[in-house]
Amino acid sequence: MSLVQYRLKVALILSFQPHQAMVKCRVGMSGMDENELLICFMKGFVMAGKKICVFCSASDRVDDIYKNAARELGNLIGEGGHTLVWGGGKVGLMGEVARAAQVSGAELYGVIPESMQDVEIAYTDADELVVTQTMRERKGLMDAKSDVFIVLPGGIGTLEELTEIMVLRYLKYHDRPLVLVNINGFYKPFVKLMEHYVQEKFAKEKHLTLYEVVDSVEDAMQAIHKPVS
Repeated sequence: MSLVQYRLKVALILSFQPHQAMVKCRVGMSGMDENELLICFMKGFVMAGKKICVFCSASDRVDDIYKNAARELGNLIGEGGHTLVWGGGKVGLMGEVARAAQVSGAELYGVIPESMQDVEIAYTDADELVVTQTMRERKGLMDAKSDVFIVLPGGIGTLEELTEIMVLRYLKYHDRPLVLVNINGFYKPFVKLMEHYVQEKFAKEKHLTLYEVVDSVEDAMQAIHKPVS
């Protein structure tokens, strides 16, 4: 096989089999054929995983539809060879996404304030768990560590995280994707509120382009790979 043919073969394999091969790379090389092994050597150059920050609820009381979505997102993060960056909790949607991501092969980078660690809700099985003194320090570390942001349904803490990332993007401190997962129509009121701000001239049309709203976690994972406009 010529060098040109060899490179073409690599390109074709990477185009059609990236996720399956990356999962096998993370688990181990036993049982891999030459094509999959080749992908493992190449993935560091062309298939590097993203550090995906997930903002979401820490409540266990929410409906199962939201918990299922969190688990599904965690699975996709792990299967894609990505790293999960999240608030370091083991409860609510935070715990669901973390457990699913870890089982599926993702590395976990959690950041939790000591006040939350003290009440024993920290996910201590994370690959790296950073304990901060304040919530502001926590958000700063999560921001600095992340390539993209996915927002699942959550409460006022999630809303604060979402809007802070929006403001920082508007002020051009970053240009990373920000994706809201509109499970069960959860973010429709938020979208309406943003449209109301524009209508009443408290915000500009460009504010509506700071985030993308999708209806499923699969769409969210596709959205984070789109070029930033």
